[in-house]
Amino acid sequence: MFQIEEKSPPQIQPVIQRHADDAAFYWSQRDAHRASPLMPYARFVQFDRLLQAHLDGVMLAGECAWDMAWKNLQRWRGAGECFVAGMLLLHTAMDAAQKRSRFDALCAMLRQDDDLLRGMASAIAWQGNACLQWLPQWLSAQAEPILNALALHACALLRAPAPDLMPWFDHDAPQVRAAAARCAGVSLARQWQWQLQALARDEDANVRMQAIKARLLHLQTPNATHDAALLDLAQQELLACNQSAQGKGLRAVQAADAAQQLAGMLGQVLAPGSAQLGSLSRAIPLRQFCYLLACHGDPANLPWLVQACAHQESARAAGAALHMISGIDLERAGWSAAAPSEDDSMAADRARPLADPDAGLPWPDVAAVQSGLPHMQAALAGQAAVLCGMPKQDPEAMRQVLQQGRMAARQVAAWSLLRTGAAYYPRLASSSVQAG
Repeated sequence: MFQIEEKSPPQIQPVIQRHADDAAFYWSQRDAHRASPLMPYARFVQFDRLLQAHLDGVMLAGECAWDMAWKNLQRWRGAGECFVAGMLLLHTAMDAAQKRSRFDALCAMLRQDDDLLRGMASAIAWQGNACLQWLPQWLSAQAEPILNALALHACALLRAPAPDLMPWFDHDAPQVRAAAARCAGVSLARQWQWQLQALARDEDANVRMQAIKARLLHLQTPNATHDAALLDLAQQELLACNQSAQGKGLRAVQAADAAQQLAGMLGQVLAPGSAQLGSLSRAIPLRQFCYLLACHGDPANLPWLVQACAHQESARAAGAALHMISGIDLERAGWSAAAPSEDDSMAADRARPLADPDAGLPWPDVAAVQSGLPHMQAALAGQAAVLCGMPKQDPEAMRQVLQQGRMAARQVAAWSLLRTGAAYYPRLASSSVQAG
């Protein structure tokens, strides 16, 4: 009898390299479009499918893929590359000493960069509830602070039952304090309000941001009381983020992203007609204020947004805000126009497309939008807070937005459901319960 020798399938290194590169790319796209006014949910899920397909490729490659993923991480130092390296480290079979050595090298990078920490926490949470059985050992006082932070971030991503957070609020490591604040926020438990108030004035910017976002989430729950001091503090932090975003490099990009998130949350919690809207309109960039109004959802602001369509700086953001409030797609309604003629500054932005935060959004036809304003106002008459033309206080309407809306609207719908007592976090992955 002939014996057939079993052989491992051949590994084609260029193909494995492509899997490693594209897995990092799709994770980064997924991360960047969590609140995109352009991205429909179906397209977002397609990103997840492509990401999972490339992850399957690197997992099959094993050791060869690890070498490529590690080199990518050392070269680019991006959260997407860290996610891929983390997935391989967690799932590739290797001896304990080798795994420990690689894990130590990865942790050394995580201690220096909160952005990489997000990627690694995502890799842990990507396993779903299977990771919960070993997270407790990372939450012990004997574990390294970076492991404490990773475990807390993973619990937040999975919306897992919050551990006892008291030991972590006063931790020496700011990464741990920030992760504890994030966990306290998504748990929606109010017993940590005093600790979050203290962390909202922490010396570390990331800790402050996580604590303020946590408190703003709590402010959206039923029976939450108005907190003027918190709203003022959030506005101060928003202005600080915008100031940091004026610089260059990754830190400026991260500050701009944080400012956009905070502007959206402020818009959601401010009461209709709040005087703070006026001060914000003068203090923050026009396009950012358009996004704040979109999340705010008050139809009384439609005339202001129509006027903002006439300003080149804010035109596309204002059009997106009109869409989020009224539910009217400018292109389908015939309210869009060709891009205006380029001046020198626009030509420079076109040469650097990533410098244009509104790339892909349609330019509104100002005359058409102005003529359509009475129609929008009549359709939304009597409403104080709407999203996609539907009342925010209607849970079924908000669930419809979650199923059919674009990612920016889905985020607002999830926040709105908190107020109705029907808490729901948008499921952002077909293969994971991560909520971003």
